[in-house]
Amino acid sequence: FFKQKTAYEISTRDWSSDVCSSDLFYQIGSGQIVELSTGNYVAYWSFADLGVSGDQNYVQDVGAVTYGSGTTGVQGEISTSNTFFTGTSTNDSMGGQLIALYGNGNFVLSQPYYDSASTQDIGAVTWFSGASAPTGIRNNTTNSITGSTTYDQVGKGLLALENGNYIIFSSEWDNGSTANVGAVTWASGSTSSNFSVAAANSLIGSTAGDLVGSVLPPGYRYSNSKFVVGSPLWDNGATYNVGAVTVLDGSSSFSGTISSSNSLIGSSAGDLVGSGGFRSFSSTPAGSAFPNAINSFVVLSPAWANGSATSAGAATWMSLSAPVTGVVSSSNSLVGSTTGDGSGLAMVLANTWGIVLPSWDNGATTNAGAVTLMSATQGVIGTINSSNSVIGGISNSSPPISVFVSPFNNKWIVTRRAENKVTIPFSGTTAAQVRIEGRVLTAGGRGIPDATITATDSATGEVRNVRSNSFGKFIFTGLEAGGFYIITVASSRRYQFEDGTRALQLTDDLTGIEFRARR
Repeated sequence: FFKQKTAYEISTRDWSSDVCSSDLFYQIGSGQIVELSTGNYVAYWSFADLGVSGDQNYVQDVGAVTYGSGTTGVQGEISTSNTFFTGTSTNDSMGGQLIALYGNGNFVLSQPYYDSASTQDIGAVTWFSGASAPTGIRNNTTNSITGSTTYDQVGKGLLALENGNYIIFSSEWDNGSTANVGAVTWASGSTSSNFSVAAANSLIGSTAGDLVGSVLPPGYRYSNSKFVVGSPLWDNGATYNVGAVTVLDGSSSFSGTISSSNSLIGSSAGDLVGSGGFRSFSSTPAGSAFPNAINSFVVLSPAWANGSATSAGAATWMSLSAPVTGVVSSSNSLVGSTTGDGSGLAMVLANTWGIVLPSWDNGATTNAGAVTLMSATQGVIGTINSSNSVIGGISNSSPPISVFVSPFNNKWIVTRRAENKVTIPFSGTTAAQVRIEGRVLTAGGRGIPDATITATDSATGEVRNVRSNSFGKFIFTGLEAGGFYIITVASSRRYQFEDGTRALQLTDDLTGIEFRARR
């Protein structure tokens, strides 16, 4: 709601008390309030004005921050004695963001539309100590990180890191005369900084319109101060909009340009890698200072082309500790194979990820749909098929294939209502998938081709069948780690097996199993 010509009480508990004033205009609720690690708090008022409307020195929407005690709050009329006015030009406050830094009680404010004395919308990111209340009016940027060119708009995004430092995202930053290459910049969270964003202190693009850092990381805590950033409009030389996703280490400053050696990239114009965003799985790696810190995630690229099949789509699992770099392919990602497979690519998150492709084509059966499950510790790679996914069997299925998690037992349930089918692939608490490899042999050790081998999940009763190849080899993939399976080879008129059934508890990949026929 709006309150004009009023000041207000800022309190952690009560917003009902207002003290009248004729000096300033505010839009209550238009800003942010963040709690600091000390228990105190800071409020950012994006519609705070300087002076009185109609006066010669009146400036509208400069923005302001007010620091308050977590036990007593702040009362009275807003003024330069209890508040710091963060801008000096009209609309300096637009797009501002306030974040608390972890562990040190400090905080940071970004104002991407901040104007310097001579340059419009260069942007400014300002560090504040949480030890005392800032007051007064900003009159310079000697304690800020800024742009240097008109419309650089430094600070369109901020990310607080686990180590107390922070990251600045400036997707419209210009590298000299090359417009909108974008920049991602590290800054110390323990002291103020005063520099301009530059190639020497940031990860940047190399081509006009790269907009590096335009897809921001989800607002999670990232383990070990590593984080992910997306640049779907990044150009690889003359190949435009291939896109890039980069994992960066925020333990110290970094610089450089995006390339295939430090990023996951596309290969074709319009791949737009990372344009579907990132979906993060919450786990707690060893050494993390935060519970539920992010260590792994999936990159969604619905427009990725599989050769001549445009918009086939790709979902790439990676961890912060071992990021995937190079070109997206079936060797590092789950991919579609037909034009338009990636349309509607989405992800549902519970204790595992459900990758949903409602437009996936099952051969000649168009838009049959597919659902693939991944875990926090292991992804799925390769082309979507019946071995790694639950797939639909009806063209243009309506309603389309869908997935949800049972609130009763945390199991994934895939529904194909048009086919009257429900599938429970595996428990939502499963951490990984493993495989079994082996051979079916004659008594003399020669491979038996075309033998039928069955794997039965003792927990769910699910049965899978494979056949041995010309060398007698067989493989089961996508089995649940920790699961108990019964593996059986079928006897035939020609071959009988004395030890044709094995009961196996799987903790990891299992290879070297042999079934030998009797003499």
